[in-house]
Amino acid sequence: MFDLDREVRRWRERQECTSSLAAAELDELEDHLRARVNLEMELMAVPSRRRAFALACEGIGESNALSREFAKAGTPRWRKVMIAGWTMFGASLVLPVATYDRELVRYGFEVLLTLSGFNPPTLSNLIVLLTVPTLWNARHLRGRWLPRLLAGLLGAVGIFALVFGLVLTFWPEVIISGLAGYQRAMFASALGLGFWLWAGSLLPVATALVLRARHFGQMQPGASFTGANEGAFE
Repeated sequence: MFDLDREVRRWRERQECTSSLAAAELDELEDHLRARVNLEMELMAVPSRRRAFALACEGIGESNALSREFAKAGTPRWRKVMIAGWTMFGASLVLPVATYDRELVRYGFEVLLTLSGFNPPTLSNLIVLLTVPTLWNARHLRGRWLPRLLAGLLGAVGIFALVFGLVLTFWPEVIISGLAGYQRAMFASALGLGFWLWAGSLLPVATALVLRARHFGQMQPGASFTGANEGAFE
């Protein structure tokens, strides 16, 4: 009986022996191979995993050609964008986010630890944390609708936070005038660099999720991997 997982492991071992591909690149190729097998199976009148696997291997190409293509493509675009977003998010945790009355300064990690309940900042932070394993080719968040849904939520929160910050900075009376006295005492009198980095970090992370979903959805049956355009490496 044909064992797809076993054959994929053997295919990967051959690539390790005959190519100069790194482990992360092999992870990427293995995902492409499995995606091609699934697509070939869908197109077959009589599905056969053995035949689908053979066609997928043929479509992906030989070891030397794969090494050359990865050398040309470099790091996928989505990963670069994700790293940029995470760099901004990480920096926001150690920088002042806001200054409150009586010169009380709150840092990003303090705000992150005190947020609770179901609210946009907490939800967006949880989504960003969920994206950490994607930097190491984790297989979660590889569908189409879920990454796009999470990206939409992150983008909406990020844009709202940036607009809110601009209004509070240049037209504070628009927001503060409608608050009660005790609410004003709890309201930030000035936003720090950490806030802007946090709000800005949500947008590249959202963009990276969309690019990543597109990246894993671009494998088309019948198209040669080595002849694919650069979009296949995004």
